[in-house]
Amino acid sequence: MTIDFSILLDFYPALLHGLYNTILICASSLVLGMLLGVPVCMLRMSGSSVVRFLGKSYINVVRGTPFLVQVYLLYYVGPLYGLTLSAFVCGVITLTIFGSAYFAEIYRSGVESVPKGHLEAARSLGMSRVQAFTRITFPQMMALIIPMLTNQLVGLVKESAILSTVTVHELTFAGTRIIGETFRYFEVYIALALLYWILNTLLAALADKWEAHFTKYMKRNKRSEWI
Repeated sequence: MTIDFSILLDFYPALLHGLYNTILICASSLVLGMLLGVPVCMLRMSGSSVVRFLGKSYINVVRGTPFLVQVYLLYYVGPLYGLTLSAFVCGVITLTIFGSAYFAEIYRSGVESVPKGHLEAARSLGMSRVQAFTRITFPQMMALIIPMLTNQLVGLVKESAILSTVTVHELTFAGTRIIGETFRYFEVYIALALLYWILNTLLAALADKWEAHFTKYMKRNKRSEWI
């Protein structure tokens, strides 16, 4: 069989529609997952053993089960108990829950990486807990965890392809339908790989700018030490 990428010209609207839905689902899930990760992290780091156990159990269950099984549970088992969701909403919710467990652990590792002496020094200067966190802990924590956050964000974009199995009209689903009509596996899968690569490359570039913003103070400190 000859390779002919020109067949994609007839189906580019479908690919663009799938790409748009992938971006929409991923953007929604990434934001919601990062927000949900904050209270989960707080549960995980609670002083109460019972609350800490609940946070740890949530993380272990979500991280210890395949994402595909979680999607099937919500989409196919949910209606048996009165929880009927559209494929799109199901996709956003499952991707949010899946991501939140990983984000919570990333946040925890970031907070625990900041020396306690920095926080104690801030409190001794009269800062409240909120001021100490926002001015001392948060900037240092972000500089440390952004590479891990980037890996997780890219991973979630790739996991979104699994949502095609429950008929979410995202990029992989669009490609599968095109293959069903044309039987052009090579051209379509190369196009899908290229589009996912572009999407993740842009995301990584955005994260690099984010990292540069939060590490500015570190570079300034290093320059001052050299002087």
